Amino acid sequence: MKRPTTTDKYLWIVGKKNIWMGWLIVVTCLLWYIWSCGVLQRASFWLSHQSTSSMDKSHCPNFYFDLGSNVGDSIVHFVLHNITSVGSASSALRRFANRIGVVSSEYCVYGFEGNPIFNDGLKKLELLLQGYTKKTEIRTETVVTDEDGTTQLYLDLVNEDHHFWGSSIHNGTRDVVKSGSQAVNVTAVDFAMFLKQRVVDKRECKGRNVPMVIVRMDIEGAEYRVIRRLFEQGLLCHYIDYLIVEFHEDSAPPLNHSIPQVLSWLMENNDRCETQLIFQDIENDY
Repeated sequence: MKRPTTTDKYLWIVGKKNIWMGWLIVVTCLLWYIWSCGVLQRASFWLSHQSTSSMDKSHCPNFYFDLGSNVGDSIVHFVLHNITSVGSASSALRRFANRIGVVSSEYCVYGFEGNPIFNDGLKKLELLLQGYTKKTEIRTETVVTDEDGTTQLYLDLVNEDHHFWGSSIHNGTRDVVKSGSQAVNVTAVDFAMFLKQRVVDKRECKGRNVPMVIVRMDIEGAEYRVIRRLFEQGLLCHYIDYLIVEFHEDSAPPLNHSIPQVLSWLMENNDRCETQLIFQDIENDY
């Protein structure tokens, strides 16, 4: 038998090393594959979870818009309607919410209030109600009207017992005149477009439950401009289920007939109008 030469020994050693290196590379690749898959799976799960959470937060099954929130009593009566120890037990809005079976956790709530004196209280209320609703957003120093921009809010400084409820974007109202027509600059929101951006797409998306849309409006004379804009945009009779409104005739445009009577007649005699108009005595809600 031939004795292996030095060259043969060297080749054998090199071959053995190559085999070990090959196995090392295979094992390393296998371990990297297992690790990377696990990381990718975890990353995929995390991203999916974040996306789902984001969608859950942004999806609103139903809507409640509170225009002219004042100190927030109306929002409290709507959201906490089944807790009679909170707010006024005789609230008309509380009775309404109970009557139609409102489930607060299925509502996104939007409030608007221009008077800056209520800023701190409304922001605290906004945080408090997050646990009771799908979403609560109260816009302070903000009024609703028929166009976006800025406007002047004339302050009611005389009705302290009623939380200065007469503040208005109209300069000639009784309480504003008594207060000396003092004004502050506030943000103005085109409510028709605000509502359209949040509601219309959901209403027209087939295969989804149609959201309930409730609008409460106590905006000291601005209701005429807002309602006209809602009509012009085709929103009032088709995308709002309930319109709860207090009309202020001292701010009404000059007409031969009462605006509430005309509006009520128009909606009741339109077979295609799906909005129920409710005249509410807001005084009972303070």
